[in-house]
Amino acid sequence: MSQAAAKTIPIGPCNVYWGDKRLGFTRGAVTIRYTKETVQGAIEEMGVDVLSKKVKESCEVDIVIADLNLKRMRWLYDQANSDASATTLDTTAYQSSTTATVRFRENIKLSGTTAATVSKAAWVTGTVQVHKSDLSVEYTKGTDWTGTSSVGTIKRTAASTIPTGATVIVEYNKSNVTVSKIATGGKMADYEAPLRFVHYLNDGKTLQFYAYRAKKMGASDLAISIAAEFGGIPMTFKVLADMSQVPGKQLFYWTLES
Repeated sequence: MSQAAAKTIPIGPCNVYWGDKRLGFTRGAVTIRYTKETVQGAIEEMGVDVLSKKVKESCEVDIVIADLNLKRMRWLYDQANSDASATTLDTTAYQSSTTATVRFRENIKLSGTTAATVSKAAWVTGTVQVHKSDLSVEYTKGTDWTGTSSVGTIKRTAASTIPTGATVIVEYNKSNVTVSKIATGGKMADYEAPLRFVHYLNDGKTLQFYAYRAKKMGASDLAISIAAEFGGIPMTFKVLADMSQVPGKQLFYWTLES
């Protein structure tokens, strides 16, 4: 792409903001889909079109976020208070610090019949599983190992099939773990906020897209896969008109830093 073209259109990663809150890091990818619908008018006797009239404009913005932490995840699920206050994220749907039961997995070395302690120092009774290091064998409680949930200790039995000195995989549930939590679903409200992305051109100047009103559309396909590279999280926004603006300038605008 020529330098002249690079000064007028985005050619690389963007900083994406919704309601001036950053979505992910500085590697967002953006596609803007602006369309207009027209109707044609013809002279019946001649069968040819003699006019074309625009009846609708629409704009959708597709964004792929390279990364989202949990605090920003609430923007992905656009939790809102109500239709009347749609620019406020719902504080009851997002709680920054709470507790939850979490499943843990760790490697523990078992030597002789000496007890070893898991990193969380306790677990929920009945939730422990002990596996061979390659997960090919699940060892039997009471036969191969014993444990005490209240203090998180585990040890081989004298007749265990676990070789002494072997490292095993221990999986267990731990309650009351301090976490950041986001809960989603069941509130018929829609979050709306200005949408902008900023791209830094090769000359260091900023190219910005700004939409007055944007609502997230459709599914949130968050894929955690075995691929070496994280594919990102796609989001699609519907841009709505701001009727307080001058007609013809009501959907979005571009700015190029001088």
